[in-house]
Amino acid sequence: MNADDVKDDFHEFVVLTHARNLPEAEFFQGLLEARDIPALIEGEATEVIGLPGSVFSGGVPILVPDELLDEARAVLADHAGATETSGGHDEDDPPEE
Repeated sequence: MNADDVKDDFHEFVVLTHARNLPEAEFFQGLLEARDIPALIEGEATEVIGLPGSVFSGGVPILVPDELLDEARAVLADHAGATETSGGHDEDDPPEE
């Protein structure tokens, strides 16, 4: 499904957050789409042609349908909470002594 098809399915897309760079934006997009929340990366084509990430002074905008904004925020909050809880370590890592 391309971006135009996704936009046709929803009334309005709004900014959910700003990623620091394109790889982080793609990661967020994957998290959201895994939960069936369409996510668009604004300006992705600009990054792909090699312009620096600073083109977006506030980061790379991630857009979601307005009606799914709260659900999308919860997905990113759950991810942030899981990252903080694990302390950045895999559960399979041996405990430090």
